[in-house]
Amino acid sequence: MKVKILNISIAFLGLLFLFASCEKKGHEVLEKQMDTWQVRNITSTSAELSGMVVSDGTKDVSGYKEVGVCWSKAQEPTTADAKAAAKSREKSVYWVEASNLEHLTKYYARAYAISNDNAVTYGKETSFTTLANVPYISINEATEIMGKSAKITYNLTADGKDAVKEKGICWSTAQNPTVDDNVLTADNQDIGIMSFNVENLLGNTVYFVRAYAINGVGTAYSKEISFTTQVASPTLTTDSTMNVTKTTADVYGTVVVNGGADVTERGFCWGTSENPEASGTDKKVADEVGLGSYSVKIENLSPGTEYFIRAYAINSKGTAYGNNIKIKTVTDIQKLYVPGGYQAASGYGDGDWKPENAPFIMNTTDNKVLEGYVYFANASEFKLTSAPDWAHDNYGDGGNGALSTSGGNLSVPEAGLYWIKADLVNLTYSATKVDWRLIGDAVGGWADDNEIDMVYNKSLKRLVATATFVDGSFKMRGNRNWDINFGDHGADGTLEYGGDNMSVSAGTYTFMADLSNREYKGVLTNWGLIGDATGSWSDDTDMTADIANNTWTFTGDLTVGQIKFRANDDWAVNLGGDVNNLSFGGDNINIDEAGNYTIVLDLVNNKCTITKN
Repeated sequence: MKVKILNISIAFLGLLFLFASCEKKGHEVLEKQMDTWQVRNITSTSAELSGMVVSDGTKDVSGYKEVGVCWSKAQEPTTADAKAAAKSREKSVYWVEASNLEHLTKYYARAYAISNDNAVTYGKETSFTTLANVPYISINEATEIMGKSAKITYNLTADGKDAVKEKGICWSTAQNPTVDDNVLTADNQDIGIMSFNVENLLGNTVYFVRAYAINGVGTAYSKEISFTTQVASPTLTTDSTMNVTKTTADVYGTVVVNGGADVTERGFCWGTSENPEASGTDKKVADEVGLGSYSVKIENLSPGTEYFIRAYAINSKGTAYGNNIKIKTVTDIQKLYVPGGYQAASGYGDGDWKPENAPFIMNTTDNKVLEGYVYFANASEFKLTSAPDWAHDNYGDGGNGALSTSGGNLSVPEAGLYWIKADLVNLTYSATKVDWRLIGDAVGGWADDNEIDMVYNKSLKRLVATATFVDGSFKMRGNRNWDINFGDHGADGTLEYGGDNMSVSAGTYTFMADLSNREYKGVLTNWGLIGDATGSWSDDTDMTADIANNTWTFTGDLTVGQIKFRANDDWAVNLGGDVNNLSFGGDNINIDEAGNYTIVLDLVNNKCTITKN
C-alpha cells in the first residue's frame, strides 16, 4: 500500500494535525491529534530536532526507507547537506540530534523522508541559533624552570564567539588548580600567545598549572601541566636587634622558607658598610639549623660604631641573606640593673630578685645621670646593682631620695611604668610613675582631650598605641605635662627629651616606643594572616582593625597548616610563637584542624586568641 507524506515538521511548527478518527477508503485511520513541536536542548555545538510524518489517512508508512532531519547554514537544506536519520518513531513523531555545529551560528533545518523508490519529500523549514561557547585555550610545557620561578606560555585560540573578560594562568601545589588559587591575569584579552614569568615559588616543589579564559558563557581551562622547581636558596629576614651595648647586640632573624633543601647553617654577619657577607670573619653561627626564628649575641663590637647586620642561611643551593638592619653601639656608658620582687609578674624573667634578668637604666655620652623606664606590675621593692649579679656594688634607700650601698630596699607604691633616675656622683635617685600619651594635630589636636593613651606591653617591653593618624605631627607626652615629652631631632627613629615634633602621613599606625633604648617605630599597620593554613605563604589575608581595643580580627576558613601575623604585606614586621606571648619573628603558629575560625590579635597584651566557630 502506498503512503503519501503530506508534511514533515520540525521545531517551532505551529498547529500540527493528526488525522485519527475519520475513515478513508475503508482503512483504519490515524487518531486525530494536534500539538506543537520544538527544537530542544540547544547547546553551542548540538540541538535536538523533531520531525513528524503526517499520513494521508492510512497507518502504513512502510513505503519510506528513511526519515530524518537535514540542516545547513543556508536556507532550504537538503539531504546533500548535514543530516541525521531517525532511529525510531513514536507514532508519526521522531527526534534526531544535530551535532558538530558551530557555536553562535544560525542554522536552517527541514524534516525529510526518502521513499523506497528514493523520492525525497521535505517538510517546512525552521531555523535555530546555537549558543556561544566558552573560549578555547591551550598551554605549553613550562620552560626556564628555576628554583623560585618558571616561564609559562599559553594560547587563546578562540573566544567562543563571546567577548573574553579575563584570561591568564592559575597554579597550585595540588592538581586541577582554578581561579581560586594563585593567579596571574593578562593585561589584554586578545586572541593569541602570551607568556608569564611565575615568581616567588618554593624550591624543589611540584606545581600544577592550567591556563584559563572567561567569557559570558563560563570559564574554560586548558589541560593541566606540571613541573618541579629546582632547589632554591633559602628565604629569610633580619627581624630586629635588642640590648645594644658598647660591644654587644642581640640579633633576631627568621628562616621563612628553606628553598627545598635542608638549611645546614644559619647566623648573622655584620660590617661597617651595607650588605655584609658571611664569607668574612665578622659573622656568628646560630646553635640550631633549619626553619624558624633564631637569635645570637654579637660580641667584640667597637664602641660608638655604626654597623650593618644581615641574617644569612646556607643550603645546597648556596647562601641567602635577609635585609640590612643598622645599629650604633653605645660609648662611655654605665648601667644599673633593677632587680626586685616585681620581675616575674612584670615580664622580666621567671623569678624575682634576679639581677641577670632585670631591666637596666643607663646614662648617655651627653648625660651622666643614669635613667630608664621600668614596668612594675604591682607595688614592689627593688634595688640597683652595678652588674647583673649581687657580687658587685648595689644601692638601696639612704632616706630622702638618697642612695646608699648599705641602704634598705627601694620601693614603688603602685603598679605602672616608672621613670627611674640615679646620679652616682651625688648618690641620689627618683622613681616617677609616668602615663604616656600621643598628642598633636596628627591625632586630633594639641589639647589634652585629644591625647591617645599608650599601653605598656610587658612582653614586647614597649609602649604601644594603635591609632588613625592624619597628615601632621605629634609628640609623646608624660602625665599630661610638657615637662616630660619626647620628640625626635633629625627624624632618625631616636627619641630625645624635648625633641622635634614627629611627622606622619595619614593612615592607621601601630606606634611602639622603647624608652629603655630611646627608640620608636610607627608601623603603618594593615595586619594580616599569612601561611599555608590560609592558602599561601605569598599573599596575606587582611584582618580588620578595632582601634579602640588595639586589636585586629579575622573570621574565615582555615585548613590544617601554619600561620603568622604580618604587617603591611611585608616580612619586616611579623609576629609568631606562643599565642599567649607573641614575639617578633616568632615561630609559625599551628592550625591543627580545618574549619571556620575567629582570630583576634591583641597588640597591647601581645597575644592572640584562635577560636574555632
